[in-house]
Amino acid sequence: MHTVLADRAGAAPDDIAILAPGRRPLTYGRLHGHIRETVAALNRTGVGRSDRVAVVLPNGPEMAVAFLALSAGAAGIMRKTCAGRVRRRGGAQDLALQE
Repeated sequence: MHTVLADRAGAAPDDIAILAPGRRPLTYGRLHGHIRETVAALNRTGVGRSDRVAVVLPNGPEMAVAFLALSAGAAGIMRKTCAGRVRRRGGAQDLALQE
């Protein structure tokens, strides 16, 4: 997936990749840049491809960037929020984390 996005970002960086209501469109170039920045930030903290990362974000462009960055740089599980509260049942166990 990451290679496909990198290729698209190189070929058509200004094409729209993600649209969200009330938000500025996210282009392939910006999406790829956010993914690279997120993977680099994870790597700086010691997170790598074999590490597990829990992400709690509402649906939206940030969730998409997080998912794609984790698929490029670590293992992850996405947890949705519900009315501002995290739905955690099973998530920490899936990652072998302590709650």
